[in-house]
Amino acid sequence: FPSHDTDDGTGDYTVNFSNAMSDSNYGVTTGCSQSATDPNRVASPMNSFSTTSFVVKTVYFNNSSQDVELVCAAVFR
Repeated sequence: FPSHDTDDGTGDYTVNFSNAMSDSNYGVTTGCSQSATDPNRVASPMNSFSTTSFVVKTVYFNNSSQDVELVCAAVFR
C-alpha cells in the first residue's frame, strides 16, 4: 500500500494510505534518524489506526516533541 505523509506539526506525522486497508487490524513499527547532538529521539505509532491512515509521533527521551530528518514506518498485516 503506497502512502504519502502529512506533517501535522512538530513531531506529529500522519501516514495516509493511497489504497485503504480492508480494516484497521494491522501493526506498525517505526524508527527515526538520530545524530551525535540528538541521540535520544524516538518515533512511536499512536493508537489511531484507521483503514486510511495512522499517526506517528517523534519525541526526545523526555517526551518533548521533536522534528527529525527521517522517519521510517513499516506496516504488517
